[in-house]
Amino acid sequence: MADTDAESNPYLRNPPTEFEPAEELSRAEAEEQAALLRDAIREHDHRYYVEAEPLISDAAYDTLFSRLLALEGTFDLDTTDSPTSRVGGEPIEALETVEHVAPMLSIDQSTDAEDLREFDARVRREVGDVDYVCEPKFDGLSVEVVYENGQFVRAATRGDGQRGDDVSAQVKTIPTVPLRLRGDYPETLAVRGEVYMPKPAFNDLNRRRVEAGDDPFANPRNAAAGTIRNLDYEIDGTVIKVDSRAAREELGEKSRSVRWAFAYKFPARHEVTTIRDIVVQVGRTGRLTPVALLDPVDVGGVTVSRATLHNPDEIDSLGVAVGDRVRIKRAGDVIPQVVEVVEADDQRSSARQTEPGKDAGGHYEFPDECPVCGSPVDRDGPLAFCSGGLSCPAQREASIGHFAIKGAMDIDGLGEERVAQLVDAGLVESVADLYDLTVEELVELEGWGETSAQNLVAAIEESKEPSLDSFLVGLSITEVGEATARGLAREFGSIDAFPIGEDVPESAFDEFEERLTTVPDIGETVAHRVRDFFENEDNRAVIRSLLDHGVEPESVESGGDELADLTLVVTGTLAMSRGDVRELVEAHGGNVTGSVSGNTDYLVVGENPGQSKRDDADERGVPTLDEDELAALLAERGIGYPPA
Repeated sequence: MADTDAESNPYLRNPPTEFEPAEELSRAEAEEQAALLRDAIREHDHRYYVEAEPLISDAAYDTLFSRLLALEGTFDLDTTDSPTSRVGGEPIEALETVEHVAPMLSIDQSTDAEDLREFDARVRREVGDVDYVCEPKFDGLSVEVVYENGQFVRAATRGDGQRGDDVSAQVKTIPTVPLRLRGDYPETLAVRGEVYMPKPAFNDLNRRRVEAGDDPFANPRNAAAGTIRNLDYEIDGTVIKVDSRAAREELGEKSRSVRWAFAYKFPARHEVTTIRDIVVQVGRTGRLTPVALLDPVDVGGVTVSRATLHNPDEIDSLGVAVGDRVRIKRAGDVIPQVVEVVEADDQRSSARQTEPGKDAGGHYEFPDECPVCGSPVDRDGPLAFCSGGLSCPAQREASIGHFAIKGAMDIDGLGEERVAQLVDAGLVESVADLYDLTVEELVELEGWGETSAQNLVAAIEESKEPSLDSFLVGLSITEVGEATARGLAREFGSIDAFPIGEDVPESAFDEFEERLTTVPDIGETVAHRVRDFFENEDNRAVIRSLLDHGVEPESVESGGDELADLTLVVTGTLAMSRGDVRELVEAHGGNVTGSVSGNTDYLVVGENPGQSKRDDADERGVPTLDEDELAALLAERGIGYPPA
């Protein structure tokens, strides 16, 4: 989500959990609120299912989702492109995607007992008296395992309900999943269930991640489970299902969920204990997260000794300090959170507050410098980030892995596990070290052969001539994704136009930041982030080292500004790929965006177009062009389409 959206959307971070009745809103107010909720929920889905870094609790997400359902139902709003009409998140690009045998739908859920009673009443109205079967609501990851002729053929995550990520290799390692069926089985069988991790193994995994300076997984479904045993497991509610196949068929299903089942989620569990210290951990993305170290306390059968404080603003709003008695809660989240201060420590004194980050009055002061590398800490609303970037050891593996992804340097064969192996072996400390790797060094590592080593070295060599925007993406600059990188590349033209020298005066960075704000879609916040990155001498040193190793980002040759006043959106298939159309238009000063907005001049409609973009264009009065009309428009401005 763009930075401006994050600032203007109240449902993205620390969202409200109480709303006035939907019936009391005007239709215009409902449409506006629903639009914000949809944008926020889509972002939450992406952060949760794809990035495994949720921004809000499950309970808060459920509240937002329920509110959106209420608005859409009360005002009969169009749900064609709404998160309420789909399931889960989009498949992860790094994995193959597969179609499900049949739609893999979700289950409506709530922590409100009244909602459960309404579910029962509706079922009995429609099909009469029924029996129910109840089962634990596992806190895990939904998967579909498909067998053909009794043989395991594939496993996939829920994904968007129609297709999901192919996780066959991972699921095959689970001992309780048979690779061949026994007994009398059908020719084709699709089995659906939950993959979960035993609590002791999960707690041990998180303890080791925190000790290593990594972000803990927020809950079991975000952890990579290697095995599942018949040990204890995490549940966060009860699933109630109609115990009749005929009644289930009569009740049917909605677009995203079945109508014959309901999940009642348990309320959070609370306990009171004392904070003994507050430490700040630096995650792989550079985010600084304060963690309260607690007197151990039993919460729902699990001994808890630490709890997240989320961010600096959370510490301020709670007024928490070392020595306070606090209430902690633990629902689905394995890492609990501090809810409130029950009793402030009366013995706060300067004698005890001698460590960095704490003042003489006992109040916790969030550090201004990264505790790992000493770089300045940047604040983004309630969040805090280390500005060290490429130079921060806590971000090292993430920055190297990001450098290699498609859309950046596109180094095939350099995945997360191999990056970790190279770092652990001491062969790579920064992205520039990749270009020193030799076949001889790689074959000495476990799991490497001559061929795989040669392939990686060749892929690294082939990456030496990236486009400028791909190079910028690969640098892991905070807030700089592919679209922003393209804007920067068009504005500055070459890497030499960026301040990358050894002794850059402060005035040059002032001018650099001012120029950044003139780039389309880059506001003051993003400009400041980019300045911070280049102002860090360690980051500039890595860039210079990359150039010394023969990396030569291609300069951008501007074709002029003939389309400077033009913003297009493309749907459907054209003679050129969308990427090529975008490059052509942007080379001449125009913009191609991914969604229709009030700034869109034309929607270009090719073959087999999507309906949602056309609906958006109709709603906003945006004119449409077919491919011939696009060619004519470009010809009027002296640009051939397709280019010769």
